[in-house]
Amino acid sequence: MRTLCEDLHAKGLKLGIVDTSNVPDESEAGSATAGQYITWFAKYAGDSALFLSTERANRHSDTQWSYYAFTNNAVKARDAKTIMRWYQKEIAKLQSDSKTRAVIDDPDVVGN
Repeated sequence: MRTLCEDLHAKGLKLGIVDTSNVPDESEAGSATAGQYITWFAKYAGDSALFLSTERANRHSDTQWSYYAFTNNAVKARDAKTIMRWYQKEIAKLQSDSKTRAVIDDPDVVGN
């Protein structure tokens, strides 16, 4: 992952959106892996880069999703454990909330 980021940086390419949609999947090491990847990506991304993820909405249909993202402005200079906690808090919040459809830098999560 670090090599990819260094290569993008060397070529002058900017990161726009990094998809972290599989974060809740514990078979993929979930939020701990996302936290580590984001700390690597954050070094090379602009402030407006989004780390975008999805969570199944607390609705009767499995086809409805809530979207959440953290901007690089919020995550830069944070450690992987802090970002991991943010993912865990956001996932728990969205799993219990049937109304929220999209949130960026949720102040209830990022502010704590």
